[in-house]
Amino acid sequence: MILLLHSRLQVEICLSQTGNQKYQIRNNSVNNLAVDNVLTLSRLQTEVLTIAPCHLSSETTQFSFQTVTENLFYVYTAYLDKRMNTTYVRIMSILLRGKKDNINVFCSFKGDNLIKVAANKYEMCENHNKKFGGWIMSCPIPENIPDPCDVTVSYTLNTEPSTKGNNVTLNIIPLESQNTKVQYTVCIPPLFGSVNSSRLIEFMEFTKYLGAEKFIFYTHGIQDEKSKIALEHYSNESLVTVIPWKLPDSIQEGHIWYHGQLIAHNDCLYRSMSLTDTLAIQDIDELIVPHDSTVFWDQSLTPLLSGNVKGLGIHSAFFDTSLQGDVLAISSIKRTKNFSRFRTKVLVKPSAIFEVGIHHVSKPLLEQYKIISPPTSKVLVTPLQVLPV
Repeated sequence: MILLLHSRLQVEICLSQTGNQKYQIRNNSVNNLAVDNVLTLSRLQTEVLTIAPCHLSSETTQFSFQTVTENLFYVYTAYLDKRMNTTYVRIMSILLRGKKDNINVFCSFKGDNLIKVAANKYEMCENHNKKFGGWIMSCPIPENIPDPCDVTVSYTLNTEPSTKGNNVTLNIIPLESQNTKVQYTVCIPPLFGSVNSSRLIEFMEFTKYLGAEKFIFYTHGIQDEKSKIALEHYSNESLVTVIPWKLPDSIQEGHIWYHGQLIAHNDCLYRSMSLTDTLAIQDIDELIVPHDSTVFWDQSLTPLLSGNVKGLGIHSAFFDTSLQGDVLAISSIKRTKNFSRFRTKVLVKPSAIFEVGIHHVSKPLLEQYKIISPPTSKVLVTPLQVLPV
């Protein structure tokens, strides 16, 4: 039997083949092991419990939205957050916005007894009045259960107290910012449809050159085979983590903002806290380019993130890409005269941020933390898009 384990990962895959018998753990929870051959269950539980802790790794990729109640409430991931005096589990969620004042969310934790606590509901800032929106549910951890393995989510409705949905259990990912592995990581929100492989490779190679050491891609139905091959290549080099991103089937296109982009942004923010010191959130048609004496992020941007400055809101200047070529970043030399202070991109210390928006930092973790906009002579976002000059 072979156990493939990440740091602090309970069991992501357990796959063995002996003769014609195959055994596979399909659930990351020790308490809910599903095994093709039930005769191995006791032995597998003993092995797992003695070999690996119960928490998931931040690099675990196989997540999906779990339905608490259809057309009302869905949950995605749960993060153990010890950054404040009170420890919380932060749950990335989708909620029917019309019910936001009517719903009470609860978290249950397993200790000597089952302990149920009320969640604090926080609506993400850029839901754009869509039918469904992104939420962070924050559940305080009971003092006698300092490091829970999982959390079970349930709810009640004030106007329909007898209504009950599914009790959904999520395995927990701890936030361990003191153990980050790289200095700069880039998060790419959900990619979908036709993705130009040349643009994807150009983005990867230029951004690596500028200073990125790790990339986290959220993908939903990429159609271009060359782009899929490129992502697989970078994944094999351990440069890219690809997270399949699929919204619940009952949420129609247009009922949530831009394929759930905001929820992916914040899931990436929390996921990255254990992986990286600094996080950039951008699209593959954008480059964050220093314009001072160096083009490298660690030399140009790192000094800006000192003291209480925990993030940068970087302004954009659009470049004319009507000229065709395989490498647009080099061939595009004409840009707009004015800069966009609306279409900014953020670069942050993720461990100091509670929530990010699409073009700004919505909420630092502490009030004294600052987000600044560097002068355009220092750094610019370069969107490689065909726009008027």
